[in-house]
Amino acid sequence: MWRVHTSPFTPAQEVGLKFADLAAAMSFLGGLETKAGAPADADALKGKVVALYFSAHWCPPCRSFTPQLVKAYKSLRAAGKKFEIVFI
Repeated sequence: MWRVHTSPFTPAQEVGLKFADLAAAMSFLGGLETKAGAPADADALKGKVVALYFSAHWCPPCRSFTPQLVKAYKSLRAAGKKFEIVFI
């Protein structure tokens, strides 16, 4: 999983972003990080299906859904799917 700290776009605008737009947005927001917090290049997402996940640690529905999302992510990755999630 990957994450950025915030987004200047509404969820509806995010859906139509192209990779170049996504890379530019990540740069604008201070960059992309791995789950461990290490800096990452947006090129690591190129050629993959990228899901943008808007969530908050204090949100009860989010806290219930996140473990289910992690399970689905691991299942897709184990099946060899080129899929990543950007946590916003």
